[in-house]
Amino acid sequence: MGFGQILIYALLCLNILTFVYYLLSIDGAEGWNKAGRAALWAKAGLSSLGVFYLGSLFVHDRFAFKYVFEHSEISQELIYKISGIWAGQEGTFLLWVCFLAITALVMAFAMKSYEKWSMVFFAGLELALCALLIHGSPFAPLGWEAPDGAGMNALLKNPWMALHPPVMFLGYALAAAPFAIFLAGLAKGETTAWTKAARPWAVLSWCVLGIGIFMGSYWAYEVLGWGGYWGWDPVENASLFAWIALGALLHGMLLQNRNRRFVFWNAVMVSIAYFTVLYATFLTRSGVLSDVSVHSFQGGSIYLPILLALIVTAAAASAAVVWQGVKMSKDLPPERAAKTDARDVLLYGSVIAMWAFFAFVFMGTNWPIFSKWFTEGTSTFDERYYNATSMVAALPLAILLAACPAFFMRRAGAKLNAAPFAAGAVVGVAGAIIAVAIGVKNATSVALVFFSCAAAVSNLWAFASFAASRKMNWASYLAHIGAALVLVGVITSSAAKHTDRFGLLEGQSEELAGFTFVVKEIRPFEYGDSVAIEIGGRASASAEISYVSDEWHNKAVNKPYVMRMFAGDLYLTPVQLAPPDGNAPASGPAGKVITLLKGKSALVDGVEITFDGFDASRMQEGVVGVKLSAALNGATENLIASARMGAQGIESDTVVVKANGLRLRAASLMPDTGGVAIEWQPAESAPVPESDATDPAVSGAENDAGAEPEAASQTGYRAIFQASFKPFIWLYWAGLILITLGSLLAAVRRFAGQRAD
Repeated sequence: MGFGQILIYALLCLNILTFVYYLLSIDGAEGWNKAGRAALWAKAGLSSLGVFYLGSLFVHDRFAFKYVFEHSEISQELIYKISGIWAGQEGTFLLWVCFLAITALVMAFAMKSYEKWSMVFFAGLELALCALLIHGSPFAPLGWEAPDGAGMNALLKNPWMALHPPVMFLGYALAAAPFAIFLAGLAKGETTAWTKAARPWAVLSWCVLGIGIFMGSYWAYEVLGWGGYWGWDPVENASLFAWIALGALLHGMLLQNRNRRFVFWNAVMVSIAYFTVLYATFLTRSGVLSDVSVHSFQGGSIYLPILLALIVTAAAASAAVVWQGVKMSKDLPPERAAKTDARDVLLYGSVIAMWAFFAFVFMGTNWPIFSKWFTEGTSTFDERYYNATSMVAALPLAILLAACPAFFMRRAGAKLNAAPFAAGAVVGVAGAIIAVAIGVKNATSVALVFFSCAAAVSNLWAFASFAASRKMNWASYLAHIGAALVLVGVITSSAAKHTDRFGLLEGQSEELAGFTFVVKEIRPFEYGDSVAIEIGGRASASAEISYVSDEWHNKAVNKPYVMRMFAGDLYLTPVQLAPPDGNAPASGPAGKVITLLKGKSALVDGVEITFDGFDASRMQEGVVGVKLSAALNGATENLIASARMGAQGIESDTVVVKANGLRLRAASLMPDTGGVAIEWQPAESAPVPESDATDPAVSGAENDAGAEPEAASQTGYRAIFQASFKPFIWLYWAGLILITLGSLLAAVRRFAGQRAD
């Protein structure tokens, strides 16, 4: 048994000892309490040593270990060798155990009356992860001598890889704290006091998870393949579960603090918050979503252990909540609740809106699993579902955000201050007018912009008032301003964006949203070809976008070019270099091309072809499956065309419709829009003449203007790229920063208040 394995078994034993020592100390034995604290120090030290040791294996290229072999190589940069620690399942579990151990150590010294029972339950939570580490260890041997490693997934080679995963798992570790405090309070016979001790930890966990989500969103924005700053990918959505639940919990704690309402529901929410941490891990790591998500890991043998940990946690949480209800019915008098006022209504509404959002996201995320019970195969909800359902929660939330400051700033017996409402209404009207002017057409979206702008101003009014009086109540208003800006940024950058796809030879030009694009030169670079584009019109710049020929073996990934301006971002996405008209692509003779978004159909040679989505189960191998349905004469065939990056762009297998011999292949993948360009040929057909060929850059839904493609040269390649202008997207980023800053300051304030008590 190697040193790493010894460390893992030692951590398991220390968690058992921690559990036993603190359990024995509950009767007041000080010696057992000291022994428990010593075990906490040992756990924190050994788990940190384990992470450091795993990192040293990566740095020194120890490919005799399977985990190092799978996620590193000799030529890998140092930052990505270190990031390899959390590039796979086993390493992230080790990091999570380390963060849990450090969190438990800090809690033990920060808590007072809750230390003993909370450490008992915390040790139980850690035991589950230690068991997973024993089942799948990052220190397992490879079993053969490897001169070099397989290397990290190309999409993970980004500086944000060094920050995003550790921050998310730190947030997950912190989410265990309020749950353990709730269980400790219940064990002590308390039904209400636990929320005061748990609230700072809930705020801190919500803050750290928000930072992690922010980092992941920006990472996805600047690297192709993740689907944009938020692609509603099931695994992306899973990261929202605990964040939304904790946000609702914080508002529920405010209700309880005001008039002892929501005591039972706070117990429910804190239990759900931690349960969703484990459930998100199950969705991400078990492989149940591997065929619908580019983020998901292949689960393999870890499926059952994670599921078992999830079931045990759910059973324990359910039992605790039931016992909380029983205790409340006996201990709390029925007249405990005070009269409801406007502030209570606002808090109730906020909690309901957040849980409505949670329910919609939860249903959409889990639908690929549920759909297997009702349909053949797997189906998913597209972004239209999320856009529509998000509005149901976002619009009421924006209204509540706009109204909140005036009511919470009012002193007892004083009249309502209408000034924040008036200022907010003026700015809201201006924002709505600007939204319509830049292209937002949906009435609900315009209304959301109005109330969000009003909310930003009214909360800014409250922030300024409290800051001027040197009261620390302003931190939450800063977060509210951020939430309002996020809503505005999402609407303007999505509902008003302009997008088109061009295929240009050197010297050719196109226009979009007042910008002119001219392809100046196509030249080779280390991993493929680089295209120099001159941008003119409303702004001038020289852009260079790279078309990687073999991104999975050369370890380079296509990146967009982003021109950032106050009015919005110009976003250029490299798609592929297409052969000139009349020349055959690398994968076969040229055919006609149609562009389909997910769930859309087109009639092709008498067959109704439907694009059903991408199969990401072989994403780690650089292969993406394009799922198609072919319907003819009442019969439907399900087909999957495997596509990969090749020397000339996308290389795809050809699939044949058995009913009539129609041949189909993927000509271009569009992860940014969720679409695909499908090239088709009749059975045993000759290459389609030039006059009949359709360029994927100007076909189907992408060619909104219906313009005919320019005559292409017989010698040069066409640079196919997508241009998108995203108005005022900086509001989204600014809002996320303000949410993070406000929640962080609120956490500092809560911990300072708890220490003073």
